[in-house]
Amino acid sequence: MRTLRIGIASYEEMKARTLAIAGGKYRPGPGEPKVWFSSAESFARILSDRNRSLLRVIAESAPESLAELAELTSRKKSNLSRTLKTMEHYASFG
Repeated sequence: MRTLRIGIASYEEMKARTLAIAGGKYRPGPGEPKVWFSSAESFARILSDRNRSLLRVIAESAPESLAELAELTSRKKSNLSRTLKTMEHYASFG
């Protein structure tokens, strides 16, 4: 199992860090977080029981479309699309 390190910082702190990395002024160490959240509450919302259950369904069933995933989870496609885009945003860091 892989370990994902997360960090919590204000938007301003995350922006400054990102700009420093992009500008070559700062290089993150191997043990530093790869994913950042603005609060513990925002982190908890992303990894809610409902979202973890959604990820489990995706891993176990490998649905081929959003419509199929909606059917498997009894959730609306628009809700799933929004949730998945939010999760993708955090997964793309690192």
